[in-house]
Formats: sequence, structure tokens, C-alpha cells
Amino acid sequence: MTSLITGASGGIGAELSRLFASDGFDLVLVARRREKLIELKNELESAHIRIDFFKNKTPLWTNQNGD
Repeated sequence: MTSLITGASGGIGAELSRLFASDGFDLVLVARRREKLIELKNELESAHIRIDFFKNKTPLWTNQNGD
């Protein structure tokens, strides 16, 4: 099974990522904080969980100011 987890770089999202990964789920992790997401990737890899890492620098949305 595959699970999509948003906010995976911290808090509940990171903890859900750990739990689902330990249960054998394939995960799609989404986060704004790239550095924290890489830390989670490294943590999961150290627990012998295989990680494929992709990054996207393009924002998925913009506000009214174009940010």
C-alpha cells in the first residue's frame, strides 16, 4: 500500500512517516522544509528502510502576491 503524508518534515507528519514506514508502507512524503525532510530520509535509511528521494523546487501554489 502507498500512503501520502503531508507535513512530513516534523511533528505528527514525521511520526506518521516513521510508523507507516515501519509497517512496510510505500510513502510519498511532502514537506516545505527540505532540510528536515532530508533528516527524516537519513533516519529512515539508517533503520534499513529504502528511500527514493525526489525534490521539486517549484511551489505547488502561489499566494495573491505571487510568492
